[in-house]
Amino acid sequence: MDNKEYQRHFGIITDELQKPSDKHLRAFTQVADIRKFEIEMYWKRATYFWTIIAITFTGYFALASANSFPFKNTFSLLLSSMGSVFTLSWFLVNRGSKYWQENWENHLDLMENGITGPLYKTVLSRPSVEAKKNAPQLASTDKDFIDKHITGPKKISASKINQLVAFYLLGIWLILVMTTITNILKLSFWSESTMEVVLSVGVLIWSAIATSLMFCKSATYTGIQTSEARKRSSNLL
Repeated sequence: MDNKEYQRHFGIITDELQKPSDKHLRAFTQVADIRKFEIEMYWKRATYFWTIIAITFTGYFALASANSFPFKNTFSLLLSSMGSVFTLSWFLVNRGSKYWQENWENHLDLMENGITGPLYKTVLSRPSVEAKKNAPQLASTDKDFIDKHITGPKKISASKINQLVAFYLLGIWLILVMTTITNILKLSFWSESTMEVVLSVGVLIWSAIATSLMFCKSATYTGIQTSEARKRSSNLL
């Protein structure tokens, strides 16, 4: 489906001097409502998974701190496996939710010009460093390190951070699964103190990787948004 076919399907009139069609207005209103609903559901799902994962973490560490408990390692493996599955589910649900959120945002981008103007496509932000060079009255604002690097706004995607946190927690759960399996099978490649050091270093490395990803790969996409349109068909048997 190309631009002309898309505009024909939704009654989009490209001449800005003409009033938008009723079909275009209804489609735009519905798309805006569905986008709002998708964002709301995205964070509700995140809260749901956060609650389950937090409870599982609590159960795991409560069990780990117990001095004597029947089948302690077995239940530890159960809880760490459950945590891995829940966290993987959260990670995949995040990606699925983001897919549909972007779908409706792309519809808005294509529909808004004749109704509100390029509202969603227009981003207002603080002047860049290059812009400040041409505006001497703004030069002093660059000197505030705290505002620039800590408290000030930045083009960071909240959903990307959410996905990276899920990815990080999945790695932590897998470390706990491997630790529990090692205890069950009584695998002793190293002494207990050496094993503790190895696990601690592994956790630190994994945390450093996750932190690096958050700093380097969490920026909001600001490039040209090009979409591929596919029209589904629906039939009754």
